[in-house]
Amino acid sequence: MSLIEMARFLQANENQVFIALPDAADTRYIDLLRPYVREVFFVPLLAWNKINLPFLQRSKGWLYRLYRSKGGWLYTVPRLVQIIRRHQIDLVHTNTIMALDGAIAAKIAGIPHVQHLREITGYRKDAIYVMVGQQHKRVFYRLMNWLHTTLIANSEYTKQSYAGFVPEHKTRVIYNSVAAGNLNTVPATLNQPAINLVANVTSKVKNHRLFVQIAAEVSRQLPHATFHIYGRLPAANDPYLLDLQQMVERLGISDKLTFEGLENDTAAIYQQTTILIHTYPYESFGRIFIEAMAHGVPVVAVRGGGADELISDGENGFLFEQADIQTAVQQVVRLCNDPALYVQITDQGRQFAQQFRGEIVGQQLIDLYQRLLPA
Repeated sequence: MSLIEMARFLQANENQVFIALPDAADTRYIDLLRPYVREVFFVPLLAWNKINLPFLQRSKGWLYRLYRSKGGWLYTVPRLVQIIRRHQIDLVHTNTIMALDGAIAAKIAGIPHVQHLREITGYRKDAIYVMVGQQHKRVFYRLMNWLHTTLIANSEYTKQSYAGFVPEHKTRVIYNSVAAGNLNTVPATLNQPAINLVANVTSKVKNHRLFVQIAAEVSRQLPHATFHIYGRLPAANDPYLLDLQQMVERLGISDKLTFEGLENDTAAIYQQTTILIHTYPYESFGRIFIEAMAHGVPVVAVRGGGADELISDGENGFLFEQADIQTAVQQVVRLCNDPALYVQITDQGRQFAQQFRGEIVGQQLIDLYQRLLPA
């Protein structure tokens, strides 16, 4: 979503945008990008995360990656260099730390490279991957300093997580943006509140179990409340999904909690959401928080990560400790029973979300690009 917003703003401000992506069977995302880009190139990208296995198994893992990419990443960098030179690209911006191919190509072509830090990597408990070479901190730092002209972290939390791994003097924080057209959605009614979670059930780390526990407690105090989990669902026989469904049934809320599956229309989700609960404490940024605020939906979130940075407890949302279910329940019930408080929180959330509008964040990107390009 951040990439789409970037492309939309850059194209609207008379920049020519070229996108290089791995090919995908599902073209819906690419179709969303096409109106804002000059051309889309399909280039296999090497997975730069470390395979944490014994040597022989690790070797098989790399061979499997080579097989899955059809050998493509052997020519990825030369192909990117060719694109840069043929289309006279002025600057390369890589949208994820998980791909270094663009940085190498930009280095060879002699043009600036911007590396976006959106994921937490390394050996921290909040990391999703370990990058190749990251076990050698000094070596990894030198590589990052050599490859990248500048780095963008999507939050202070993300920037701090890379302390010692990337050059601080080259790193600046630019928050993700939210589409300007989504700022005036009317939320669901308080009379029959819909308490929702937006988190793919295919991602077990999102802690759906905590949401189910909170839902069961809230249901006892708000009998008319319903609960919905939006996000991609695994196969029907997936053990994690089955465990969640059994938990819902065991707690006696199977008639109140539903798994809605993937919904691509963000506005449609928030039109049916009275309060958003978020149960994952390690969001690198937390687009979900800003989207909810922008749509006039208050957020009740676990402390940690981007939530601590974006949510001022009791002002534009509420925070609770992961082990403190009762506080989360109290916050939800209080919001539903106090319309004045609900309006106060949503108003302050909307106001806070304004700074993440596409035109504001996009201008920060353009200003950065202009400083990196030769006069």
